[in-house]
This record gives sequence, C-alpha cells and structure tokens, in this order.
Amino acid sequence: MEWKNHDYGRTREMREKYIPFDSVDKFIELKPNDTLLDVGPGDGFYALSFAKEVPRGTVTAMDLNEDSVSEIKKAQESSGIKNLVVSQNDICTVTDFSRYTKIFFSNVFHDLNCRDKILNNMISTFVDKTRIIFIEFKKESTIGPPANIKISQDDLKGIMKKHGFSFLKGEDLTEHYMQMYTI
Repeated sequence: MEWKNHDYGRTREMREKYIPFDSVDKFIELKPNDTLLDVGPGDGFYALSFAKEVPRGTVTAMDLNEDSVSEIKKAQESSGIKNLVVSQNDICTVTDFSRYTKIFFSNVFHDLNCRDKILNNMISTFVDKTRIIFIEFKKESTIGPPANIKISQDDLKGIMKKHGFSFLKGEDLTEHYMQMYTI
C-alpha cells in the first residue's frame, strides 16, 4: 500500500470514531518500564500516548514511510516527550525483537507481505512475557481495506498459533477487534 501523502487527519477521525483510546489503553496493560514497539505508527498517536505512560521505559515508533516519521518527530518535538525513539525502518528487515516487552500493530498487520518472516523472527528472539497486540478491522466491517485483505479474528488466531504464539485475550470494538498473544 502506498502511504505517500497519506491523509492523517482522516486516520485520526476514524480512530477517534471507532477505536476508543480508553479501551486500547486498558487492553494493552502498559507497565511504567515497558519497552514497546509501535509498528507502522502513522501519525504517531499511539506511540506518543504510550510514551507518556512508560516513564521508565521506551517506545519505538517504526515506520518505513518518510512522511510518517516526519509527522511523529514534529509531534514529539512539540510535546517534549523524551522516551520515544522514531525509526525509519522496514519491519520486514528486523531480526531481533528481544528488547521489547510489547509489540503493537494497529491496522497494519493485514498490509504486511512479510508476516511469516516477522513472526518467525519474533518467536525466535522473544523473552518470556513479551506481548504482541493487534488492532485489526473486522472482516465484515464496512470501513477499511477490501474484505479479501482483512484478517478475520479466527484467521489471526490461526496464523499466530501456526507460529507458536498463545492467545491471551481479545476484545471486540464496533468495526475492529483487538487480540493479545505471547510465547
């Protein structure tokens, strides 16, 4: 998917309408010293919000898109947040995830062509208690990508199980769902 000149205002509107931050915040269970990787953070809303909640931890916002990285750096500078690392990098090339206690994908995983590679690298480098959190469009949702691109809740569970991950919990939202996994 091409994200050059992406409309982050529309993304923000959709997030505010369909994905209540309080629900996400409660679901993710952040601890003050967590090290979180936000994959494909877009405008950086979650990365910036999470960084405020992990004063002794670190949040890494990783995106390949130059516009996204620039947007997040501007927001970080104006907010004064110091424990946010903004990285212009391709998640498909990352081989070591051992430093993270949580890895967060919000409406991103369905777009990745290297899912198997990422999950194999995660399972081989994770430490106990590492969590992967997904927010994805429900298959039947009328918003988001076409249905053939969306990943159903059961399909995501199958993908994760195939790679050796254990389902911890899930939650339905209006047009999305959240799921959490560990090793």
